[in-house]
This record gives sequence, C-alpha cells and structure tokens, in this order.
Amino acid sequence: MAACLAQFMTVLDVSVVNVALPAIQDALGFGDSGLTWVANGYSLAFGGCLLLGGRCADLFGHRRVFLAGVAVFGAASLLAGAAPGPGWLVAARVLQGLGGAVLSPATLAIVTTTFTGERARRSALGTWSAVGAVGGAAGGLLGGALVRWAGWRWIFLINVPIALAIGVIAVLFLARTGGARERPRLDVVGAALATGALVSLVYGATRLQDGGAAYLPFLLAIGLFAAFVRTERRSAAPLVPPGTLLRRPGLTINLTMAVLGCVAFTTWYFGALFLQRVAGLDAWHTGLAFLPQAACIIAGARLAGRLPGRIPPKRIVLAGTVCVVAGLGWYSTVDAGSAALTGVVPPGMLVTFGLGLSFGPLAALATGAAAEGDTGLAAGLLSTFRQIGAALGLAGLAWVAHARSSGLTASGTPAAVAEAAGFGRAFLVAAVLAAAATALAAAIPGGERRG
Repeated sequence: MAACLAQFMTVLDVSVVNVALPAIQDALGFGDSGLTWVANGYSLAFGGCLLLGGRCADLFGHRRVFLAGVAVFGAASLLAGAAPGPGWLVAARVLQGLGGAVLSPATLAIVTTTFTGERARRSALGTWSAVGAVGGAAGGLLGGALVRWAGWRWIFLINVPIALAIGVIAVLFLARTGGARERPRLDVVGAALATGALVSLVYGATRLQDGGAAYLPFLLAIGLFAAFVRTERRSAAPLVPPGTLLRRPGLTINLTMAVLGCVAFTTWYFGALFLQRVAGLDAWHTGLAFLPQAACIIAGARLAGRLPGRIPPKRIVLAGTVCVVAGLGWYSTVDAGSAALTGVVPPGMLVTFGLGLSFGPLAALATGAAAEGDTGLAAGLLSTFRQIGAALGLAGLAWVAHARSSGLTASGTPAAVAEAAGFGRAFLVAAVLAAAATALAAAIPGGERRG
C-alpha cells in the first residue's frame, strides 16, 4: 500500500501541475518558455537522478531509501507551495524531482521483491501500474479543483499530508531490507554528469523554442555524456555497469518506455493548455474533462494485469502502442472550432487506455530480466528513460507547437486559431513518435516467452 501511494504521489505531481500552469504564469510572471521549466525542472531532476536512486535502493535497503525519498519530496512540496517567484518555484521543483528519483525506483523494487510468485507479482504490478496511471490522469481533476477552490499553491501543498501518511504507513508496515553487505559506494560523479547532460540537452531544446542559438548547450550535452560513459567504464562502483545500457532486451524496453513517456506527458500538457487557452474552460472544468482519461488508463492497466497468463506481455504492449498512435492521430485534427467533448476527450481516452495497457507489461519485462540484487537498478533505468522521454519530448514538441503557431500569427492568423494549429502539429509529431514506439515494442526480444 505504501509503495502504491508513493507511486501515485510522484506521478500525480507531474500531471497535477498542467491545469495550474496559466494561474502560475499569471501569479509569478513566467514567460512561455520559462513556464515549461515548472514541468521540466521536476522531470529533469527526476530523470537525471533515477539511476542513483535505484542503486541507492539496492545498496542501502529499499525501506530506508523509500523513507528518505518521502521526506525529501514532502519538504520540497512545502517549499514549492511557498514560492514567492519563478526561480524559487523551479528550484523547489528540482528538489521535488530529486525526492521522486529516490522514491520511485524503491516503490517498484519493493513490489517486485515482496511478491515472488508469478501470478501474485503480475497482479501487484498491475495494481502498481494502475495506481501510478491514476495519478497521471486524475491529476488534472485534482489540480482543477485545487486551483478553483484553494489556489494554485495547494497543488504542491497537498503533497505534504500525503507524504506524512505514507511515512507513517511505511514505518509501521514496510519490512526492513538489509541492502549490500559490504560498505556501499555510490557513483555521485556519474549521476552529476548524467544530470548535467540532460539539463543541457533540454535547455538547448528550450533555446530553439525561444529562437536562440542552441548549438552550445547541445555540444555541452554531448561532452558531458561522453564524460559519463568514460567515468562509468573506469569506476570501481559504476552507477550503470558497463554494457548495461546497450544490452538487449533492456535497451529496447527502455527506449519504448522513453517514447511512451514523451507522448503521455504531451497528451496531458498540451491537452490542458488547449482546453483553457483555446476552448476557454477554467481549471476546474479542464480537470473534469480529464476524468474519462483517468477511467480509461485504470481500465487499461487493470486489463494488462489480468492478461499476461493468456497473452504474452510483448503483445499487450503492442496493442497499447497501436491505441496510442490512433489516439494521437485523432488528437492532431483539433482546431479552434473543436469542442472539448468531441475534439479532446475521445482521443485522450484512446491514448490513455493504450498507455495503461503498456506501462505494466513493460515494467514486468524490465524487472523480470534483471539479475538478483539489481531490481532497483532495472526500475531506475526504466523510470529514467520514461522521464527523459517526458522532458525531452516536452521541450521538443513545445518548440514544434511554438514554431507553427508563431508562423501563423505572423501571417495575420487569429491567435486562438494559430495556437490550436500549433497544438495539432505537436500531436501529429507525437503520433509519429508513438508509431516508432510500436516498432520498438515489436523488436523486444523474447517477449513471447515471458509471461
């Protein structure tokens, strides 16, 4: 229960922010490109430090690391809720991401090590996936309610009592694990280099959105990644053992998750902006519009948890990615005249159902292929790729949307029409990416033999 609640909280914090972005922008004076860092500050710290968090769970014990992650996340949420300006909020979001990076791999590792039987593990992973999916899809509804009746600061402050409750449950009921027998050694340098490379890469994409030169951040990202690879090869206790990133089937599974993370975040981010900026809904009604998506992602995740005994996980993932492609293709047809109930809600339901189908089987395939004692690392890698995909995808697709809408605005197109066209273009590119995820899922080796 504690692991599922923690997963709910960390995923919720990604999506709950989306419907509050216009209110945050007005209150703190963010620019359009700076606003993406409210989301990306969290995603980058989360994605950049997940490997370190996963390795910490293996070395220091899942329970101990879990409690540390809950404490950091709760404290950072309090700081975010008290933010007086843009810089403070982005810094607090980065700290939240760090807490989530420590917490998230521990939740998956706890689930996979607690439930050892094949059927029980499949059911537990289905529940874990469903709860996380609910956090992603229901964030819009909760965020809308909080913005309307309590103010945007409460989308962060709500995490504080949740974190306290999770901490109490974990202390009382979560079993202790011993971690590594020898003195643990952590590759902090490797984690810093990986995080720096990701930040530089996403900053470069943000510079493209602003119309600035991006080659220096991109070159820095390449240099930092090369230094990371060199460090990992020479380290006595590497963050990622040499060859792990390139080893199949893990690489194919992780790349599939990265693309799905990108399109999931795109669906919630641009969908929320479209409903408020173009369709004219307030935050509360935007949240209500996301409610059917929450139901669909739960249905997909629960169905995926029951099917592996009869259908191989690889085929379930393929079915899910096909649904995502179809939904995003439908989404790309939105325009300024699209109504929320016909232009946004139905395609969003199809996308989220496909995501619900895909996430659980991918987690089962990734952790099932891990060696004993490396479940935290496998969970960290999978979550890292998902967050990297979300951060880079948002930055890149925001540039796509901005380029399309600004070009139309310059030619005299009304603002609402231009902005809707920009969102449609971003959804179209996301559909192409989802098609690539389908091809990747088809290439997962041995998928038919698992389950």
